[in-house]
Amino acid sequence: MTIKLRLIISAFISSLVVILVIGVSFMTIQTVQIKGNLYEKIILSKDLLADILPPPEYILETRLVTYELLNSTPEQISTLKAKLDALKKDFTDRQSYWDQSNLESRMKNLVLKEIKNSALSYFDLTEKKFIPAIEKGNIQEARALLEGDLQKYYDIHRQYIDQLVIMANQQAEADENISNDVLQKGFATMALTALIGIIILLAALGFTNTIILKNINRLKTIAASLASEQGDLSSRLPIESQDEIAQTSQNFNRLFDKFEQIVHLAQLEESKIKEAHTEINQHMAHSQLMISLTDLMSEGAIHGSTDIQQTMQTTIETLQNILQLNDKTSLVVKNVHQNTDQIIGAMEHIVERINDTRKNADSVTHSTDEIAQVIALIKDISDQTNLLALNAAIEAARAGEHGRGFAVVADEVRKLAERTQKATTEVEATINILKQNAETMVESSESTEVYVKDTVSQVDLFRQALSELTDNADAIRQENLLISYDIFIELAKLDHIIFKLKAYNSIFHNEEKTTFSDHHQCRLGKWYEHGDGKKAFENVPSYALLASPHQNVHDKIYASLACIKNNNCVEKSEEILNNFKIVETKSKELFTILDHMVEEAKRG
Repeated sequence: MTIKLRLIISAFISSLVVILVIGVSFMTIQTVQIKGNLYEKIILSKDLLADILPPPEYILETRLVTYELLNSTPEQISTLKAKLDALKKDFTDRQSYWDQSNLESRMKNLVLKEIKNSALSYFDLTEKKFIPAIEKGNIQEARALLEGDLQKYYDIHRQYIDQLVIMANQQAEADENISNDVLQKGFATMALTALIGIIILLAALGFTNTIILKNINRLKTIAASLASEQGDLSSRLPIESQDEIAQTSQNFNRLFDKFEQIVHLAQLEESKIKEAHTEINQHMAHSQLMISLTDLMSEGAIHGSTDIQQTMQTTIETLQNILQLNDKTSLVVKNVHQNTDQIIGAMEHIVERINDTRKNADSVTHSTDEIAQVIALIKDISDQTNLLALNAAIEAARAGEHGRGFAVVADEVRKLAERTQKATTEVEATINILKQNAETMVESSESTEVYVKDTVSQVDLFRQALSELTDNADAIRQENLLISYDIFIELAKLDHIIFKLKAYNSIFHNEEKTTFSDHHQCRLGKWYEHGDGKKAFENVPSYALLASPHQNVHDKIYASLACIKNNNCVEKSEEILNNFKIVETKSKELFTILDHMVEEAKRG
């Protein structure tokens, strides 16, 4: 799982918790949205109207109108009749309303049956008997109806109304109690939901932070191990995920593989050189010295291999020094080739002189003089070669153990000079013998010729080994150059990832944990604008594409971090999320450009 995906999941969990709390709050409010200030104002208004106006379902006003009819004039009768009709219509309309309502069944049955029947009986008796009696002027009959049957229907109606009031008050009290219970449970549910959501969010953030720091600490541990003197090139970074750190770890592992290949190649070349030295030393009298020198060389190679495991930045600087030393080594090797050719020529000349000696013993003296001159020349060359080897060894020591390849060449040149001095000494001794006894020289000329030819053959083998060493040194130089490119890019990627992680960490804690520089002053910006990156890659086509995505990353991170100073990160959460999406997109684009730069540099 990538770091980006972990962060998206954390943001999703945060959103889910907020939505869940809002949903529970909305459902609770929808269920028990009473007791509020506005609700109480509405209830007060309705209570006030109920206190002022007679309700349509209670025929109290109808009762009063019948009393008014009893004492009315003929002119008032029509008005009061119209008022009775209006009251009856209001009553029947409200009956239709309550019939369609979800009123509690007992109260609804009381309203639609008992209260309705008693009221309609009152209206019917008023319309059919009471009003006609009033219109006829029969006040006594009307009074008897008002105090008799109408009073009975009204009393029955009033009894049912009183029952309904009691039932309605009981139902209202029960509803308020239920509302309070639901409200309390809703608040408890919201608090529990928020607590669980916060715990889940903290756990997700803690898990993500632990995973990121775990991978970075592993990377730091392996780097420290490789930088130590006891570092092991076989160490590899564990790959347990698919995030950016895992991709960087894979690139480092490939880099370590190349280191191992180089060391293996150096070991193979070292083995070949040892074999060549062994063959040469079999014909020399100083085999024990050569073995001792080889042991010293091996110890130096081992010590040099441990120094390869320094930090990445030190490795880059060392590789640059090695590239410079390789150029100097090539020049020295050319000189060694020339000196070797001169030695071979001298040996061949000795063979010719030996043949001349066998043909003409009288020319021995002259020949020995010429040979003495050649020997003097060889000694001079040997001294110069030995001095050159000493200077080269000093330069190699200054360059550090990473220049061990150059040191090996210098050591071999010095050994060649020693062997040359030995050979010239032996030849000089032979010349002295020839001067003392020409006849003995003639007899031994054949054996001397064989020895010289064998020496020429061994020197030629050394020249071939030196040529192979030169080719391998060129290959190592090219490989070092490619490795330096890889290290350049991987260091740039790692620094960029750390920059992003610091930005994420600042947003998580709503606090700037470090100072963020712009895209010119950060390590990556300095690297490709003025540093080693510019020197190594400014001529590749992709180099010019770096600035735009790199600047976009810094701009978006700066824009996101501004909310910390303004203390409005929550309000800007959507903008921050969009900014970091752009940051990740531009980071991928930046990494792709860096990879292309390496490929183009390798092809170039």
